[in-house]
Parts: sequence; C-alpha cells; structure tokens
Amino acid sequence: MLVLLDLSAAFDTVDHSILLQRLEHVIGIKGTALDWFRSYLSDRYQFAHVHGVPSSYSRVSHGVPQGSVLGPILFTLYMLPLGNIIRQHGINFHCYADDTQLYLSMKPEETEKLVKLQTCLKDIKSWMSSNFLLLNPGKTEVMVFGPEPLWDRLDHMITLDGISLTSSLSVRNLGVTFDQNLSFNSHIKTVSRSAFFHLRNITKIRKLLTRHDAEKLVHAFVTSRLDYCNSLLSGCPNNSLRSLQLIQNAAARVLTGIDKRDHITPVLASLHWLPIKFRIIFKTLLLTYKVLRGLAPSYLEELVIPYQPNRPLRSQNAGLLVVPRVSRSRMGAEHLATRPPCYGTSSLSRNFYVDDGLASLAKEDDAIDLLWRTKALLAESNLRLHKIASNSTKVMEAFPVEERTNASTIAIAAVAYLRALDFDGKWHVGFVMRKSKLAPYPMHTVPRLELCAAVLAVELAEVIQSEMDIELQAVRFFTDSRIVLGYIHNSSFSYQVPLLRNQLPIQFQLLS
Repeated sequence: MLVLLDLSAAFDTVDHSILLQRLEHVIGIKGTALDWFRSYLSDRYQFAHVHGVPSSYSRVSHGVPQGSVLGPILFTLYMLPLGNIIRQHGINFHCYADDTQLYLSMKPEETEKLVKLQTCLKDIKSWMSSNFLLLNPGKTEVMVFGPEPLWDRLDHMITLDGISLTSSLSVRNLGVTFDQNLSFNSHIKTVSRSAFFHLRNITKIRKLLTRHDAEKLVHAFVTSRLDYCNSLLSGCPNNSLRSLQLIQNAAARVLTGIDKRDHITPVLASLHWLPIKFRIIFKTLLLTYKVLRGLAPSYLEELVIPYQPNRPLRSQNAGLLVVPRVSRSRMGAEHLATRPPCYGTSSLSRNFYVDDGLASLAKEDDAIDLLWRTKALLAESNLRLHKIASNSTKVMEAFPVEERTNASTIAIAAVAYLRALDFDGKWHVGFVMRKSKLAPYPMHTVPRLELCAAVLAVELAEVIQSEMDIELQAVRFFTDSRIVLGYIHNSSFSYQVPLLRNQLPIQFQLLS
C-alpha cells in the first residue's frame, strides 16, 4: 500500500523562528553561519505592482523563497523531525522536498498493519499542525498494489480527518504515473502525448533552425522526457515500449530530414542514439554502477548485493551480483534488484562455462522464465540456445523438441545424478545434467572411446562440483565397460587415478 501525502502551500508556511531553532539545535549550525541564515530569512517584504501602481509593503514572516537554491534544502531541514515520527510506527517512507510517501508491505490477512498506518497518519497530522503545515486530506492519495480482489478489500479502510481515502487507479508521483498493476502503460501514454506535442512544434520551425540548434531542442523537449525515470520501464514488454520508440524514430527523421520510408536503424546509429530499450538498460546499469561505487542513496544500496560464494569458486572475483528469488515473475522481475544481474549477464557469467550452462532454481516457473530470458539475451548477439535439458517435465515441455535434443549415432556421453538424504532418512535422486560429444575422426577403437567417456564423466563431475554451493560427501562413477575398470585398477599400467577438487578419490564401479 502506498500513501502520497499532499501539503497545501508547503514552502509558504515555513515558520522562520522554528526553522532557525531547528538549524541550531538539530543540525548544529551556530555562530556566524546561523546569523547568515537569520539574515537571509529576515527583513523580507512583499508587495503587488499593478499598472505602475505599487501596493503597501508587507513583512514576510513565513515561507522560504521558491526557485532559490536554498529553498528546497531549508524546507527539507524543516521537515527532519517528521522522519522520527514515521519510524516510531515502523512505516517505510521517502521524502523529497514537499512530497512525502508512506508505503507498507503486508499480506491480505494482516489488516492490523493498517491500524499502525492510521495511527501514523494521525501523528503526522498533529505534528504538521503544530509546525504551521497544512496536510490536505482531499488531495492525499492511496494506492494498493497486488491482486485485484485485494483492491476492493482494502478500499476505504484509511481515513484522515474523518475523510475516507479511496484507493486510486493511478497516481502521479514525482512526474511518474503509477498504476495498480505496475504496467506503467498510463505513464507511457502521458510521456508519448507530451513528447509528440513538443515534436510537432519543433517540426513547424525546423526549416528555420540549423541541425545543431534543432538537436538541442529535440534533446531538451523530447529526449529528456523519454529518459526521465526510464529505468522503471525495465520490465515492460516490447509492445509497451513501441510508442516511445516511434517517438524517437520520428525525432530522428525530423532532425535528419530523411523520408518516412527510409530504414531508421542506420540513422539512429549515425546520431549515436541508443534505441529506447537499450537506453533503459543503460540507465539501469548506470544506477547499478553508482550503487556499487557508493554514489547512490542508501535505499538503493540495500537492493543491489554483490555475490559472495560460501566457498572458493572461479566466479568469486567476477564482480557478479546476487539474483534474488521472486515469487511473481511479473512484478518481481521488474524490481531493481533483479534487473542489473540479468542485464549485466551475471547469470550467464555464473552459470555458463564456455558454451555449457548449468543452473538450479527452486521453482519450475522461475526456470522457464530464466531460460526464455537467456534465450532472448543470446539472440541479441546472434547466438542460439539449441540444447536444453532439465529434470522437470514442465520445463522440457515449455520448449520445442528441436530446441532441447541433439543426437548422434557415433558419440560418447556422460550423465550426472544427485542423490540426497533428507531429515526423515529418505533418499531422493534427481537428474543434474548430461554431456555428449561426437567421436573424433578418424574413428577410434571402442575401448578408447570408453576411456574417453570415463574422462568426460570426471570432467562433468568437476564442473558440477565447482558450481554447486553444497558440500558433496562422495562422488561415485558407474560404467558398463570392464576395460575402463581394468585400466583404472591395473597396477601394471602407469595410470594415476586423479582426485576431484575436494580431494575425493574417483571410484568407478561396474554397472550391470
């Protein structure tokens, strides 16, 4: 649940004496510096000037100058005690100048949390009244995110000054329009409408402008709107972003003067303009870079976590990020914590060794989603994911047969299974992965191919052990070849039995 508080004439109602007292006792500004602020706020007058006739002067005892550099900073310092009041109730919040947002995560049956929110709103109202600030209940908005049945259930459950706050279908927050499904379709329509309006006006005067001046206008009135908070659109499908891409294409045509039937891709490349989808990816990666370098707000640093394996792996110094598990592939996958690892190919770097990939997920839907995203990401580089194997029938059925099978009549292969013992003393066996290779040419003898298959099985165990985050107690190999067992156990041969990375000896047994 999100609550957006609205203040009436917030900057104009700041009490100077309270602000100076807060600067001295809360912030710790004293002496000459405090006198500077006192001089900045005091002895201000206002008057009206109509048809050359000025009115009488009136002293200004409240408010901070709007449009000034110090105005928003002084107002933020004036609002500092409000944060302590909200924290006492355990409510999450963000404040930006006179915009205050309260948000609460809850399950449908946890309606007692709404009581805390209601009490918090009453305390906020009381604090603002004592500090000469006016909270406007009529413009305070509430939005419920979640399943549709929850919208009506939580509607009208929050009141402010006796006014029941109705859940809105969409709210505008810091220039971004949010809807209850977080699809951002309303925001995209608003941006498209505004950008096209300015682009039409630029088109009317394009012949009077040089290309350099026209490009400045396009960036100031069109590109700036396309790029504003565009990292929020990272989870949107391509059909939702299509209208924004059409705007960029139209802006490029207006700027370069090409015909509408000409291909737009080389034009965007000549202008060094990234397409909309990649501008979104770039902004997300830029935010991630700032987070990792300590240049972003603390609430963003809590979302992006560097990957630290619990044992030495070759990926520990690769700069990977933790990919959190999400309960819903739609909303959860749009979260900032999940997008950078996907865009930064963290999943590919961690789960792939050259052209072989191995990943483990808790849910089948998550595995299907990961495979589709991996396939799409590889397709952008003209690579094809053509072999898929899984121990889940649902995952295998989600992909066509030609994408998950590959066979050869003359080949070697190795298959790996994992056997685990649960707390009830029951054994569970599951397929992990398999690897096949075409037999080298010219054709080798069968005994030599059987030995090659044994080596392949050892290499397969090496890969699995290095990528799994659990400690293996034993590794056993099974073969139906007595020749392989003879080579391993015959002391007359100078064949040294290798060890796995955890120093577990390789034990081959005959499979009847």
